[in-house]
Amino acid sequence: MLDAQQFNAAIRTHWAIENGCHWVMDVNYREDECLIRRAHGPQNMATLRRITQNQIKLDTSKGSQRVKRKRMGWSDDYLQGLFGLIPRTELPQPTASADQQGPES
Repeated sequence: MLDAQQFNAAIRTHWAIENGCHWVMDVNYREDECLIRRAHGPQNMATLRRITQNQIKLDTSKGSQRVKRKRMGWSDDYLQGLFGLIPRTELPQPTASADQQGPES
């Protein structure tokens, strides 16, 4: 049986993890601003965001998650490489200037 302090620590740990995951999705994908509200749309988009986020985490190249997400939009080769559609050895290597350029979103 847990005493009050152990229970409090367990609850705080759970919510710290939960809030951290939500924060990443909200900042990187603006999840709270999404206007998809009908039928299965919200669940489908949440699943696609999670899949994308997991693929970005697997990428060991240099750059933040936000930069990698943008790079996926700029380069079909990079996108296909992340999702295993082309061998990872053929992935284009990012350049320092490519990470800093491009449309802002």
